[in-house]
Formats: sequence, structure tokens, C-alpha cells
Amino acid sequence: MSFEIKYENKSKRKEFDSVLDRYSEDIQKRAIKHLSETPYNSKKIGQLRKYDLPDAYRIVYTIPKVSKDAPKIVNIVGAGDHSYYDRLLKKYAK
Repeated sequence: MSFEIKYENKSKRKEFDSVLDRYSEDIQKRAIKHLSETPYNSKKIGQLRKYDLPDAYRIVYTIPKVSKDAPKIVNIVGAGDHSYYDRLLKKYAK
């Protein structure tokens, strides 16, 4: 599985990268794969829904679908120290 990272808040790119650098690409891929397969209504650490929060920043992952040409979008929202995203990656680092 491959994925592309897009930053909706360019000014926070370094902060996101510092979180990403703590985890291997394999851990990131497992976490993103889980998020992409998790139903919207279930509780999870990562956030799939789009939030309109002034103090939140979003990483958008584009995952190519196997069965369709259209990519699947996974949004992960991080606020402050990007705690949602960091907890998600820690969960898959075990």
C-alpha cells in the first residue's frame, strides 16, 4: 500500500514532520490502513471526519483504492501537539 501526504496547513508542516519522524514508514502505513478500513461511526483514536476547528490542523492521506481509480481520502486531525495522531501511531508501534 502506498499513500501520499498532503498538508492542509502548510505552516504546521514541520510540526507534522517531527511527529512522523518518530515512527517508521511501516508503522505509519499500518495505522493509515486501519483508519481507511474503520467505519465512520465507530470510536477510534484517529479522526476520519472533517472538523472545522480553528486550532486544529489536518494531515490528509490519499490512498489509492485497489478496486477503483479514485483515491480514498483519510483525514487525521491534530490539535496542539497533534495528540490524536501521535496516540494513533504509538498504538501501532507496539
